[in-house]
Amino acid sequence: MNLMQRLFLIVSIGACAQLLFCQPVKPGDLDILLGETWNGKLEYLDYSSNKKVAIPVGILVSKVNARKYLLRFNYNNEPHANSSEIIKIRKKGGYLNEEEIISWTMESDKLTIKTIADGEDNGRSADFYFTYEFSPDQFLIRKKVVYKGESNGFVRNEFRLSR
Repeated sequence: MNLMQRLFLIVSIGACAQLLFCQPVKPGDLDILLGETWNGKLEYLDYSSNKKVAIPVGILVSKVNARKYLLRFNYNNEPHANSSEIIKIRKKGGYLNEEEIISWTMESDKLTIKTIADGEDNGRSADFYFTYEFSPDQFLIRKKVVYKGESNGFVRNEFRLSR
């Protein structure tokens, strides 16, 4: 076997392993989020005080098309913070927006998706690790921050909702 054949074999095995261990998100996988408003709390680590703060939040999810979902965030006590966000399934299901999917698991009726993205937190370069957990009555979004060059991270924010 020549060098090119060996390289092709190594790349092929790696690609197969990636498909086995990281199943892509398919259109419809996020449909579990549709329906009634999700209610719960957003807990976040405040930049100035470095203390955790919790505020009530509601999220209504609607489907824009097969690969796009609109999330409408409603903060009853802080309406100036109300916002919307689009989640788009990209690159054949390997990405949510700009976040690369690193793990996808389905246990019973709970789907867990873990992603990674580069970004900046508090003026510092960082890796963001997101965890999305969906079931018919529970919805979680967690953002963990790990600053570049460091091994330990912390949870910057977490949405915990139910319906």
